[in-house]
Amino acid sequence: MMLTRTIVRRCCCLSVLENVEKAKKGCTCKDHKDTTYCNVALIGADSRLGELTAFLLKQNPLITMLHLQGGAGVVGLREDLAHIDTSCRVVAHSGIDNYRNAMKTANVIVLLGMGGFSSRTSIGDRVMAEGNRICKLAEKCTKYARKAIIVVCATPVSVMLPLVVDMFRRTHWYHPGRIVGFTGPVSVVLNTEIGRYQCFDPNIVDIPMIGGPDLESIVPVFSQASPCPVDREGSIEVTARLRGIEPSDFPKRAQPVNSFVRILYPEAVALNRLISAIAYGIHGDELAIGYAHVRTNIIQDCRFMVCRVRFGSHGVVHNYGIPEVNNFEQDLLERSLALLYYKEQMAREYLDYYLSKRRDILPPFKQREVEAYHEKRKSMMRG
Repeated sequence: MMLTRTIVRRCCCLSVLENVEKAKKGCTCKDHKDTTYCNVALIGADSRLGELTAFLLKQNPLITMLHLQGGAGVVGLREDLAHIDTSCRVVAHSGIDNYRNAMKTANVIVLLGMGGFSSRTSIGDRVMAEGNRICKLAEKCTKYARKAIIVVCATPVSVMLPLVVDMFRRTHWYHPGRIVGFTGPVSVVLNTEIGRYQCFDPNIVDIPMIGGPDLESIVPVFSQASPCPVDREGSIEVTARLRGIEPSDFPKRAQPVNSFVRILYPEAVALNRLISAIAYGIHGDELAIGYAHVRTNIIQDCRFMVCRVRFGSHGVVHNYGIPEVNNFEQDLLERSLALLYYKEQMAREYLDYYLSKRRDILPPFKQREVEAYHEKRKSMMRG
């Protein structure tokens, strides 16, 4: 009897699958799309981070085609990647006039920063150097890749992501789930540090993250870490080490002196993981989960925050929100939200500066930075 039921079930399943295949073949609706491919465009691939990420994406089985846009160096990079025998096809687009060819067929567009900044470059100088380029790239995306998922990687991400979003909001193609910010190498570094601290394999460690994408505003939720939570003493030690602060001074002094120290190899690994999660979502995987800086309505004063999200075929489809936190993590989150509000205000001020087309008047945040610099020099001369 059991054998007969098994045979009947198999026959029923086969008939259902045959009907589904026939329905797919006979479907003439325009919404039916093949999701077996994922094309990625790296804008600014001639940077060091772009080169490392390209080498990882070339070996990624989820990626069908990789577009490299940048200077003349992307042609040599494509030739180097051609020696890796994988199914991913690599196309190079050198020059600033090839944005259309790089973007028009891409499902995922990664906006990389120029790089080349020293560790002493202030946040105002970084925004002034990167902002004009990012705004122009956002305009290109609204023309050539209106439905692509955009990953903003230019630092500071907490300023650049609101810029890209506000540029899209000026058009009819804005979708909050299609524009996400890269959280940097923090996830890889945290998993490695906690793995060493608890004698675990870093590949099985997962530390939830909330707050902002920058080093001084990220809040690791160690109390919800898996497979084992971290106590308060370990949380203080690891967070202080991550921010470059002495554990004895933390959390009294929570903001590091230099919050833009870049660790390229972990950053490339983390970016590859984020793109892989997005590609899984495009392919229809229901467990395409990752951490990204996204548009939220959780906090009234902050439009964007790092959250655990699930990706679908059109970007973010679910936001898991803020997990349960302890008093230590809540205190860090409150400080992080204050920094996020300040940086979102910087994005608004720079957007007004960009749209005004006047370059003789600096944006307010840069004026405040210049005034603070002169005040500091005067106090040093008096002393």
